[in-house]
Amino acid sequence: MIRIQRCLVWLLGVGLLTIGCSKTEEPEMASPGPIISVFEQGPESLAAEDASNLSGEGGDPVVESVTFEPANPVARERFRAMPRVSGHWTSLQYEWTLNGERFGQNSAQVMLPAISAGDEIGLRVTPFRGRDRGEDIELQTLVRNQKPQLRRLSIERVDGAEGPGAKNETWRAVVVADDSDGDRLEIEYRWLVNGQASDIEDEFYPATELKRGDRIEVRARAFDGKLWSTSVRSGHIEIGHSLPIIVSVPPRPDRTGYFRYKVDVKDTGADTKFHFTLRTSPRGMRIDESSGEVTWRPDADQAGRHEVEIVVQDDDGGEATQAFRLALVSVDDSGPGPAAPR
Repeated sequence: MIRIQRCLVWLLGVGLLTIGCSKTEEPEMASPGPIISVFEQGPESLAAEDASNLSGEGGDPVVESVTFEPANPVARERFRAMPRVSGHWTSLQYEWTLNGERFGQNSAQVMLPAISAGDEIGLRVTPFRGRDRGEDIELQTLVRNQKPQLRRLSIERVDGAEGPGAKNETWRAVVVADDSDGDRLEIEYRWLVNGQASDIEDEFYPATELKRGDRIEVRARAFDGKLWSTSVRSGHIEIGHSLPIIVSVPPRPDRTGYFRYKVDVKDTGADTKFHFTLRTSPRGMRIDESSGEVTWRPDADQAGRHEVEIVVQDDDGGEATQAFRLALVSVDDSGPGPAAPR
């Protein structure tokens, strides 16, 4: 007989999900799929405290619990199971399901496909001692709604308006936002003139009442029907000259965690020189002040989510910002990896 453990789910802290189980008896089933040796999976699949299980000491292998990382799974990102196993065991078998359908490989870590709030991710972990099957664990976790993200916010002059500083200028807030659940987003705008909130809460700002030297900027946030994103504030533009615009989108870190990103800027005026800085960044991230190239090789203890905000200024004081989030499930510090695509 094989014991299948029915599981309850608790959230522990910010990043870990721990499964506790009770045991019931069900008929024995044949072992599906190949068995992966723990040595083939790599050291990350073994909890340090379980290393002694390979010595030959202990009783029959039993999967006691499993921790998921991250606690709330995200579409198209890595999702990792970290089992705790007692007894003597030599290999672990992983069977992943999404809404009852098999997906992924026999591995402790999978790349999640497109998922939505309410989807159910299932996992069965079975320990083996040689060819003998031990006591496994079967569990499920529901995908919770993710907060939307504003990746870029800038101000552009509407095509067709006269040159920078003209009396009939109309300005537009340009937002790049996404939602990992695929929810339709609503954007809330609030324009500011010389640091004071205006009555304009629209994507467009008709600057008929502005005078030369006034500074305008905009705040925005996204709503997916349940959660608001973090509010983002654009750089300011001074009436009388154009504002630099960040036109590039940051890539994901490569498989080792290494991140490289060249910030591309355009300016509708005559500005050709820009100054780049990091307003918010994780430990160790650097940006070239002249070229705008961002590089970061995270340390082994920097797995998790990190907020980044880049600021670019032109010679006239015009400013643009770009904010985004980097998510690292784990960091491979074995050596430099290839540059992330630009």
